[in-house]
Amino acid sequence: MNIRAALARMHEPRPDFVSVSSLLALFQDSTATAALTRAQTAAWRAPRGDTQHADRALALTGDAPAPFLRYLIGDFYEHVGAFEASLAAITRAAAETPCWDPMLVAWAYNGVAGALGHLGRFDEAREVLSALWAYDPFYPNALDTAARVGAPPPEAITPRGRASSLRLALANQLYGDNREPGFRATAMAMSFVWEGQHLAAASMAELGARLPGPDPAWPRAIASYARAAAAHTPGVLPALPSGGVTARVKAVRAAQKAGEHAVLEVAAHDPELAVARAAWSALLEVGHRADELGALIRELVAATTSPHGQPILAMEIGAVLQGAPLPAIPAVDLVARAVAAIAQGAHTSLPSAPCPTTVGVPPSLAAWLQVGSLDEVAPSPVLTLVRRAHGALFDAMPERLATCPALPLQLPETVNDRLELLLLA
Repeated sequence: MNIRAALARMHEPRPDFVSVSSLLALFQDSTATAALTRAQTAAWRAPRGDTQHADRALALTGDAPAPFLRYLIGDFYEHVGAFEASLAAITRAAAETPCWDPMLVAWAYNGVAGALGHLGRFDEAREVLSALWAYDPFYPNALDTAARVGAPPPEAITPRGRASSLRLALANQLYGDNREPGFRATAMAMSFVWEGQHLAAASMAELGARLPGPDPAWPRAIASYARAAAAHTPGVLPALPSGGVTARVKAVRAAQKAGEHAVLEVAAHDPELAVARAAWSALLEVGHRADELGALIRELVAATTSPHGQPILAMEIGAVLQGAPLPAIPAVDLVARAVAAIAQGAHTSLPSAPCPTTVGVPPSLAAWLQVGSLDEVAPSPVLTLVRRAHGALFDAMPERLATCPALPLQLPETVNDRLELLLLA
């Protein structure tokens, strides 16, 4: 793929977690991971002109759309002076880069421009860098490349990109040690800048300057720009809660009690998983952006599940949904859906003989009894019914679900692998 096509494809909408999940899938294969680690270590130690270890890393990557790793491979080739191979690796990485990740977008432009510069193609390098300034004029490596090829950043800047900050917040956490907290905060700060959330961007960048990872001058440059822009267009999100991780978690809990949804939303983008998880749980609890967040988490879980299992970080993120409150759907509507499904032939253990309704029966139960009877008429907590059916096997469940009153659609002791309940709360 040529450079123009690769950079154009990078900016096509790509709302997925493939760029991270493919990297994680490689690392879940212990044999491949060990071989890749050996190749990477040897590539950095290789003398000029020796591409065998970079070639090995490239072969181990295969067709996986893992731009993060491909950028590293491009660096390996650059290290030994194989600039054509470096340009090829980075061009492919750019084509696989999601447009909503500012750090990878900046890496793509700078990598391509740097390889072009090493090949003496200075006009093309300057053209690539001039396109970068529209997205991120603060990326320090690009500033170094620009100095080598003669492409200074413009004096007037208004960075804009295809931001998807909540998606980036989840992806940031998946990187784990591959993207330290300071880098995660810096990437998020640029995403907020793209969205015009300048107040939140400034506080996020200032946090990034204090956390392990980047040269503090980089996030501070973003913070300086965002602070100035916030004087005119602060955005709807407030500054990130201040203090250490514990203090920020406490701020999330206080905001949840006070109903301060904007604070919860900005905290949901925190670079530290403990803070972000607390904010995600709170957002699901209060219902603010809950549908979007829930859909993103389910998408992440699906994208990171492979024959080798699921990475621990993905499991921790997915666990947030397990503690979420039950959907706020009226019980009568749920019954109507179930009855419609039964009418279309869906499996149910409910006997077919209708049962007369009595005065005082909840509307949802009355609707259900119009199509069948029940083996029990006294409600029991869900956990009690589950224990009757499966013992202690499924004891670990959210408290709200465990204590919810329900009626079994057949006696729990008689079920095989599926216990069907009618929730009454």
